Amino acid sequence: MASLPLQQSCSLFDPGNRDGLRSFIESGYRISDTDVSFQDAGGNEIITVMNLAGIVENNQLLDVWGIDTIITERVITERALQESRTRLAEAQAVAHMGHWERYIHKDEMKWSDEIFRIFGFEPQSFIPTVQRFEEIIHTDDREHVLMAIRHAKSTRVTLEFRIFRPDGIQRFIYGTAQPAENENGQTIRLFGIVQDITEAKLLERKSRDQQLQLIQADKMSSLGLMVSGIAHEINNPNNLVQMNASLLQDMWPDARYILEDYYQTHGNSFTMGGLPFKEAAESIPELLNGLGIASRRIQQIINDLKNFTRRGGDGDLILCSVNDCIEASVRLLKPLIKTKTDHLQLELSTDLPAIYTNPQHIEQIVINLLTNALDALPDKQHKVWISSAYNQETNHIEICVRDNGLGISEENKQYIFNPFYSTKQGEGGTGLGLAIAYNLAVEHNGSLAFLSEENQGTVFTLSLPVIDSD
Repeated sequence: MASLPLQQSCSLFDPGNRDGLRSFIESGYRISDTDVSFQDAGGNEIITVMNLAGIVENNQLLDVWGIDTIITERVITERALQESRTRLAEAQAVAHMGHWERYIHKDEMKWSDEIFRIFGFEPQSFIPTVQRFEEIIHTDDREHVLMAIRHAKSTRVTLEFRIFRPDGIQRFIYGTAQPAENENGQTIRLFGIVQDITEAKLLERKSRDQQLQLIQADKMSSLGLMVSGIAHEINNPNNLVQMNASLLQDMWPDARYILEDYYQTHGNSFTMGGLPFKEAAESIPELLNGLGIASRRIQQIINDLKNFTRRGGDGDLILCSVNDCIEASVRLLKPLIKTKTDHLQLELSTDLPAIYTNPQHIEQIVINLLTNALDALPDKQHKVWISSAYNQETNHIEICVRDNGLGISEENKQYIFNPFYSTKQGEGGTGLGLAIAYNLAVEHNGSLAFLSEENQGTVFTLSLPVIDSD
């Protein structure tokens, strides 16, 4: 520290600062606690805190005296500290990681700038407290986080949890908390880090979904082979049943003529299979006809199974009837329908244009939508409607599957077409039905949309463009 007159003070400043300093002194005769930087004779930067006062007599400035305090070392240290803080902030921003601390007996917390950014708050307008931190934690994770923080008073803990930002966006968070003790071994504060791991979680989920999709695709391929084999094995004996039923129907009139003659000779003592001849003679044509009908129904189910499991690409587009696809889907699900509802209503338009499409894909979409609707019914008195119509304005065929069941909750609506998202995991749901239906609709240049109200029901609308073979 030194006292020096104005002339000596001015000689310490570089020419660029000298005029400004003299002008400031002359206008006010005084300068207090002002940092001034200059270079010494060796070219080294010198930083001082300068306090100057003018000596005035008869309104004349006689001299200026002041005190310089050299603070070069302190300023350099402060600059280095600020640079370290800047680099730390940059590193935290790159890593999406921030640090925090909280004294045990205080509600207020201290957050780094990066934590404010992760949580979606502005440091100038938000004071972090324990209560406000609790409020942004996902309700399903809140108790888990609070328990971990209580444990952190005695040991280091790590945890993952979810938060909701003010804009409603959910983020996945990795955090740590550990105690800091005083000289008596008592915990006086907690500190730790918070890292945004949302992108990593999404990549992890995507990878897991892709693995599950591969597994599911392999299962579907195996299922297709198995169903195809079963259909083949059933088809062979069924062909024999169908052929023999038809042959017996042709043979019966001739056999009946002979048996009638035998009946005339032996009277009512003549029975067939424990039935009086007359009763048996009336029943046999109906029995043979029913056998033929049942055999043809088995044949239709076999054909539906074959069509459903047959994989096709763009080269398998054929001119087909949408209504035929709907009816085939209903036939395939008939056993399930009987267990779910007594009221399935088809409202199929009779003037639909045929479209070039893959009928197996359309059947699969309808099967998935119908299965979803049936699963939403709380009892057999609730209903399902399936309708088809041609929209001339859009040149699209629209298939609607509607139910008056449980509906879809608001929180589930945004995930309804996500692969493997299911509200029926405990009941064997894979979460693929609606995802497959949606993707198939898009592959056919169509769309799949829905409207739903909880406890009122849901309607899914499949819209398919009417295009020619070109």
